[in-house]
Amino acid sequence: MILVYISCGARNCIRRYHRKYSISRCQHCKTFIMPGEKEVSPKQVKSTSNTVQHEVTTSGILALGILLLCFAIGSLLFSTIPTVLDRVSLYEKQGLDIVMYPNIILREVAEPIESIGEEEAQLALLMENTLQRVAGEDLSAPQVGVSKRMSVVRLGRSASDAEVLVMINPYIIEQDGSSTELEGCLSLPHGLERRVSRSERILVRFLTLEGEEVTLEETGGNARVIQHAIDHLNGILIVDYAGAPEITPAILLAIAVYSASAVIAVVIYILNRRGKRVRD
Repeated sequence: MILVYISCGARNCIRRYHRKYSISRCQHCKTFIMPGEKEVSPKQVKSTSNTVQHEVTTSGILALGILLLCFAIGSLLFSTIPTVLDRVSLYEKQGLDIVMYPNIILREVAEPIESIGEEEAQLALLMENTLQRVAGEDLSAPQVGVSKRMSVVRLGRSASDAEVLVMINPYIIEQDGSSTELEGCLSLPHGLERRVSRSERILVRFLTLEGEEVTLEETGGNARVIQHAIDHLNGILIVDYAGAPEITPAILLAIAVYSASAVIAVVIYILNRRGKRVRD
């Protein structure tokens, strides 16, 4: 009863408010019309609705067109930005990072260089800087993440003199003799070495940065360095050669440290077990 009384009272108050301020209802849409407002006919309402609908449709089509245009421009930028960024980073860097095993690029056969241009010259310069920074003897493009047949080698010409040589698309056309020596690799953990058998004398042919074809004969250590570099261009590492890995002092030290840690852990476990038995 109380709720009914409140509802009726509220309805009467609204009616008195409408009469006092001359508020009426529209005959078509049943909405309230304030004093001074005119009643809108159904034709006017329909016309206004059509106009609004037309404007909304036009705006939607325009927005969709702008969205598609932005998508097309974005796709174009995303397809070109990586190349641009690679070029910028290539020109700004003073050296390159060494790719470490087991990166898959070290197992790929590098692509031949069809034409020698500014990009190849810049890559060669960066590889020379990198080789000097790490104090290595040879560095091939796959070792810096570039699948191209380019190598930079440091060949000893005398006890105090070395020549840095850039070889493009190198290949061995003649080899003889054999020698076995320890070899390491910049793309393998420090201290990991293997005894590798290589030809004692080689005849290698390659292109220079100027596009000139050169045939070079090398023996001994220089021949080994060149063969090591060409191996990298063919996806071959020193770990692929037969024979057990050479145990270096660094590896012996690591084995000793791990063994000592294992012994200490076993002793602590035994002492804890004995202490528990005594308490029990």
